[in-house]
Amino acid sequence: MYKKYIYLVLVVTLLILNTGCEKRGTPKHISAPDNVLEVYYLEQDKSINDRALNEFKKEHNDIKVIEKSIQNSEIEDFALKFKAQLAAGTGADILFMPMYLLPPISKLFDSGVLCDLNPLIAQDKSFKIEDYNQIVMDSCTYNGKRYMMPIDYTFFYFYTYKAVLGDFKLNTINWTWDELINAEKEYFKKGTGASKYFISPSFDFSVLLIDSKPYVNYERKISEFNTPEFIKLLKIYKTIAPLVCPIEEYTSQNEFEKMEMLSVLQSSFCTGVGDSLGFNDYNKAFGEDAIILPYPTLDGKGDTNAWVDRILAITSKCRYKQEAFDYIEGILSKENQMSDKLNVPVNNAAFKEQLELVKIIRPDSQIEELFKTVNSCSFLDASVLDIINKELPDYLNGKKSAEQIAKVIDEKVSLYLNE
Repeated sequence: MYKKYIYLVLVVTLLILNTGCEKRGTPKHISAPDNVLEVYYLEQDKSINDRALNEFKKEHNDIKVIEKSIQNSEIEDFALKFKAQLAAGTGADILFMPMYLLPPISKLFDSGVLCDLNPLIAQDKSFKIEDYNQIVMDSCTYNGKRYMMPIDYTFFYFYTYKAVLGDFKLNTINWTWDELINAEKEYFKKGTGASKYFISPSFDFSVLLIDSKPYVNYERKISEFNTPEFIKLLKIYKTIAPLVCPIEEYTSQNEFEKMEMLSVLQSSFCTGVGDSLGFNDYNKAFGEDAIILPYPTLDGKGDTNAWVDRILAITSKCRYKQEAFDYIEGILSKENQMSDKLNVPVNNAAFKEQLELVKIIRPDSQIEELFKTVNSCSFLDASVLDIINKELPDYLNGKKSAEQIAKVIDEKVSLYLNE
């Protein structure tokens, strides 16, 4: 299932071709054999693409659309071919894919490979950017240009059950990571809890990092890892790491409820407005709905940082950009955004309708309140995560201090941004 591949980080180094971006495509009625658009997407998103393609053909029956559907087993080979195609100025006109398949973001935005969508939005009277989640949509702007359009987004949260908590009380209103650590101490001090660990094995430093504020300013090409905030984040993780259930112990359980009972808090990411938030069998155990809890923060402000999952983009080589943008509109339509293949939709109407359906199933306000905490959004940069993951072990095993590791990471990310 695609949604469970969200942790996959594919580090792809692409040779970038610096090409210009035309303002719009040729007229809609054009002659063969040049009237072709090529779109790349993952196989699991085929139903979304098919629906958009059918609508596109109603208006553009003179455009031939060539589809490249990528299987999960083909991702590694695809990445290599994708690199060669971009270098040669060939391949897709429309990209419909997860962000982890893209080349390093700082290089991609500066390369000229992608077209700025803002002029196309301005020319399209039927498309209104305010009909979409502004926080998420604006996360993909760069120096005033919009090179990508988010399709969906996600974020981390905790869930637990009354059967797991027992009489233990958790105050999670605007709570901090320090308060979570104190809660863990109190839980095990009482000695009456059923759980052996405090957090499920799906929690690691990348989760803690992604949920916090971005530490990279791509427009100014500045790294902000050598800061008190990031140093504190490192220290918090080192304290929390022993509280996390080992994956081997988790998977050794032969029953789902035994897995859930191992840890007080289950760390998860939002795979939809109603999906995986306590409304389906996956997150339902002990005969009860899950209790939904926001992640703590460093400062106790109760904010949640989301991140973009799938994106849409038009390459600069595309000859028919306005037609390609019509295709993008179809994927962002309310009908397509209602798909259970997506995480949280960016289309406001689709989100609102899904939330109303959720309220019928579960009238309490936990879900709605959780979404209200999302007030920032960023994108995953595999290159930055790779730098951090390579340096982190030296801190965890005591070879270097948090301050030393923060300085090393900051220097290496700065080099990456400015190379």
